[in-house]
Amino acid sequence: MTMRTAHGRPAPTAAAIRPRLWMAMIAAVLALGVLSAKAAVSEDEPVIILAVPDPDPDLAPVTVATVRQYKKKITATPFSLRKPYRTNDIDDMASGFSRELLRRLEGSNQFLTKTSLYGLPVEGGGPSLNRSAVRRLAMINDSQFVISGDIQDSGVADEGGYLGFFRTRTRSLDIDLFVHDGKTGALVARRRISQLAEDDVVVGRNKSFASTAFFSTGFGKVVDRMLDSAVELIVSDLDNLPFSAKIIKVKDDEIYIDAGATSILASGDELMVYQVRNDLPLVGPDSNSEVGIPETAIGKVLITQVQPLFSICRTVAGARNVLPKVGDFVRVDGLGRVSN
Repeated sequence: MTMRTAHGRPAPTAAAIRPRLWMAMIAAVLALGVLSAKAAVSEDEPVIILAVPDPDPDLAPVTVATVRQYKKKITATPFSLRKPYRTNDIDDMASGFSRELLRRLEGSNQFLTKTSLYGLPVEGGGPSLNRSAVRRLAMINDSQFVISGDIQDSGVADEGGYLGFFRTRTRSLDIDLFVHDGKTGALVARRRISQLAEDDVVVGRNKSFASTAFFSTGFGKVVDRMLDSAVELIVSDLDNLPFSAKIIKVKDDEIYIDAGATSILASGDELMVYQVRNDLPLVGPDSNSEVGIPETAIGKVLITQVQPLFSICRTVAGARNVLPKVGDFVRVDGLGRVSN
């Protein structure tokens, strides 16, 4: 069967297209050469300009699909200090570290961030086991995930030397990072980052945390690298967890969700709707700890209008739908990436 174009002519074969492409390329190169030589000749000398032929209308244009990744909302609490007296020379390290971490996470262009004014209790050097406290912080800060941390040590020590001379002053920094799911309060990631600084390790409270003066010190350079490492780890941990948003209003056939253009949502996007079942949380048989609450997929919605901080949706015709209610949530199953 002979393929034909929209103009009714036989569609060109690959063998027929190849010479046209070569001719167009040669013509373009010649035209560039003539234009470059034009500057070297006088205005009185005639110059011949070769015209580059228009693209063949029968050749389909090449289109490149773009991919949007929804931004997830996260909050970070002030980090706990295991040994506060060892950071007396550092201005506001507990809150400063979490603030700078959030700033860099937002700079990754994958998150919307909010600093929490309240912390989470650290229990036995580990993450908070109080899931209701995690859920409450997530609700207050309108966040999908909650980040907390524990600064284990930042002590200064003198090493080596002979008879008190030629000693090297070092300072270790060990930080545990915890990432919690805001909907269930469950711990979804736990990381340890450690570094050792040498020389110029005493900062001084006159240098604000994360300032240029702070990062110019030996200890500040180590903190800078640790912050970058923390960002990479958190981005990796949250990359495989799907984007979700809450339903905050239902009016007639309009469904309002608490995510909009700032989260990179767009009109025409489709989202799955889920309801949390009225079941008791699932508990692991061995650890006797909660692992989550079952959910039920009740339908699909289509975004019809997007505002900066919220979107309006309607149910998709033909999909199995149960009327959603306030408190249900929408989610993109998969990685939350949408091709335009």
